[in-house]
Amino acid sequence: MYSQEPKNLNESPDKTKKEPFFCSLCSATKNRYEERVKCPKCARLVCKDCFESLNVVGLVQCPFCSSSLKIDSKGQDSSAIIANIQRGQRKVEMGDLFSAEAYFQNALKLDSNSIIAWKKLGILYFKKKNWERAKFCFSKVLKVNSQDEEAKKMYIEADHRIRSYY
Repeated sequence: MYSQEPKNLNESPDKTKKEPFFCSLCSATKNRYEERVKCPKCARLVCKDCFESLNVVGLVQCPFCSSSLKIDSKGQDSSAIIANIQRGQRKVEMGDLFSAEAYFQNALKLDSNSIIAWKKLGILYFKKKNWERAKFCFSKVLKVNSQDEEAKKMYIEADHRIRSYY
């Protein structure tokens, strides 16, 4: 039922780009020009839009088999991104904001569109009272998900603090 990877791995990527794939979540047929995410365990494919909505709610595991999701079009494993975010969060909980910042920035080096990493980094800057950087991070989150109430609230608060400082 679902499109599988090409059996011949030596096949030119240009030949496979035009093959459609079926998103297991939204049931839409997408083409390979769009980013897609593949579960390494159950091999189900999810379109970029569905993956981003999973990321928005903090779900970074396959909704079908609970294994870590992998970004297929870039050949990039999302587990490294997730690991950096989780390590950063643990450092925040331990009060080591300097190390936490480095982990969140590493996650963003791997995927500059990670909503979770931007939000965690924004919260960290907010805690450090670095209002300009916090506002920037929350603006990145809100560009992708304008409905994120927490990011909206913190963006407005950071903006207010910046304006009252000057």
